[in-house]
Order: sequence, then structure tokens, then C-alpha cells
Amino acid sequence: MYSVFSTYLLYNLILFICPLLCYFGKKNKVFVYLAYFVIAIVSAFRYDIGADYETYAEGIDQIAQWLNNDYSLLDIVAVYEKEPGILLLTAFFAWSEYPYLWFIGVISIFNTVLLYKVLSYYRIHTWGLLIYVLTFTMFQGWDWVRQSVALHVFLFSLRYIESRNLRYYICCILFSTLFHYSSLCLFPLYFVYCIKISKRLLLFFSVGIFFFAVSGGFNNVYRLLELVMVLYSEGYDGSDHIYAGANTYQTPTYIFTMLWYISLLALYPQKENNQMLLFYFLGVILYAMAGGNLLLVRIAYYFSSVQIVLFPFILHEYKIKSIQNTLIILILIGQFAVFNRVYIGGNFRGCTPYETIFSKNCIDKQFRYRDY
Repeated sequence: MYSVFSTYLLYNLILFICPLLCYFGKKNKVFVYLAYFVIAIVSAFRYDIGADYETYAEGIDQIAQWLNNDYSLLDIVAVYEKEPGILLLTAFFAWSEYPYLWFIGVISIFNTVLLYKVLSYYRIHTWGLLIYVLTFTMFQGWDWVRQSVALHVFLFSLRYIESRNLRYYICCILFSTLFHYSSLCLFPLYFVYCIKISKRLLLFFSVGIFFFAVSGGFNNVYRLLELVMVLYSEGYDGSDHIYAGANTYQTPTYIFTMLWYISLLALYPQKENNQMLLFYFLGVILYAMAGGNLLLVRIAYYFSSVQIVLFPFILHEYKIKSIQNTLIILILIGQFAVFNRVYIGGNFRGCTPYETIFSKNCIDKQFRYRDY
């Protein structure tokens, strides 16, 4: 297991070296491939990273045992409540003593390939990869393993919204539901493309809801939200996730994240009907309403992750005035502080300390203590 200091060092090296490799890759694409290779290896070779890692390991081990005991896939489907993609992928590695390592490794490589495809399509490797790591999108995917697949497929499918290819978009979203049913909420986005809303109006609503949340306004309406969120997944019914959001609107993580989101909305100089801006706005609003409620945060995760594409557009597609350059530098410095102090320092999503599959804990199938 890495020490906390070495974990800080590792994550900061990834943050700076991978985008730098992509920058050098403008002349030699080998450097770009090397950057994504680093992301894939660090992701695939992780062990016991993520708050839900032990749960995934135990669940996948159980599926493998059923398969090795001659249970049919139909028998397992009858008792297994998760998405079918987990079951089908586990079936390929049921022979292994550590099927969950293969499972997480394959998903990590698959996600990295999709990320490469997305950033290649928009030609934003350097800044896109920086935002992917800096905003903790990568690390959150290490915890939300199933949803990370759905997220990367969604980011890949954005091209089909732009090209108005409904058939391919539906195929992508249907595939993503094999790993997380929450992606069903993404179907209507194809038809949101033509909606025209002023950026000033989006910004006004975002700031208003942020102040309403911080002032405690959502605490008074949370019971109504619970009725909706329980319908999202009966599996959360009765758990503390339903009530978690009511007490987190004043936490540093929430406030700093909202300030980052609103700053990007304010800086983005795109036209009124731009899909990226509208999708991102949906993420900002949902996150602002959710606080720490896991159910709404998971839905917001899809939309807010569009920032991977949105931020590079701010830098590359439009002429930025000097005052905007200053603001961009300030929010990057602020986000870097959050990255180290709040995310890594606060063990966000169980990311600290980093550990690899070559550790003794992995060989012995020992997991760190989790207080939940």
C-alpha cells in the first residue's frame, strides 16, 4: 500500500504528466498513446480503491462461484439484482481466483479507450485529460465502476446528438444500460438539442439555486424530493443515502464544486442553443439540488462530466479577453487546491491511499476498513 504522501505524489504526477505528454503528442502521437497508457495502467492495476470496491469484489466472487457450481445464467439472473452487463462480463473470468481484478481491469481499459475516442473527436487531448483528472471524474469512476461505463459511453455518444443520428445514439444508450440503469434518463437528451435558452438565464438560475441551497432552502422541500428519488431505485429505500443530502449544502466540497461549475457557465462564450452548455447546466442544477444525496448526484454525474469537453472549448474555440484569462487561471488554481486538499486529502470516494494488485493485501484478499 502506498503512503498518503506517495499517493499525493502519484495523483499529482498523473495530473501534470499525462496532459504534458498529450501536448508533446502534437508532433509525435506516441506521446498521446503513452498518456492514455498511463491512465489505463493506473486504473486497471488499482486495488481496493473506491468506497464500493469491496462490495464489487464480493459480488463478482459470488457470481463466479455460482457459475463454477453449474448454475445457469438464467438461474443467476433470477436472484441477481444488478445490471446484466456485470453478469455477462464476470462469466468470462469465472475461472480465475480473482475474477473481480479482471472485471475492473477490462472496464478500466474500455473506459480509457472511449475517453481517447472522445477527446480525439474534439481534438482536446491536453486540456480534456487535465480536466478529467483535476475534477476527479476519473477517480469518481473508480468508485462508481458500473456507472463509469455508462458515463464514458454517453460521452462517446455526444457525436451522434451533434450529427443527428438517432439510431446510433439509441444503440449507445441501450448498451450503457447494460451496466447502469440510470442511463435511461439520457434518452430525452437527443431532443433537447434544438432548445434555445439564453446563457444569462442559465447562469441566473444556477446562481439562484446555489444560494437557495446554501441558505438551507432545500432542507424544507427534501421530503418531496425523497418521493421521487425512492422511485429511482428501491434498493436505496430505507438507507441513509435518502437523507444524506439535507446536511451537506454548507460543506467545502459542495461549495467549491458549485463555484467551479458556475465559473465555467459564466466563462463559456458559446451561442444560446449550444448542446454542451445546456447539458452542463442540467448537471449544475441537479448537483445543486442534490447536495450529498447519492441518487441525484449520480444523475448529475452524467451531465456535469461534459465539462471535460466544455472547458477546452473555452480555451480553444473562442477569443478570450485578458480578464477572462485571469479568471481561468484563478479557477484552475482554486480547483488544484480542491484537488489536493478536499479530494485527495479528504479521501474522496475512497481514493486514498493508492494500492496495486501486486500488494500483499490483494493476494490475501484483505480489504481496508470501511466505516459504513
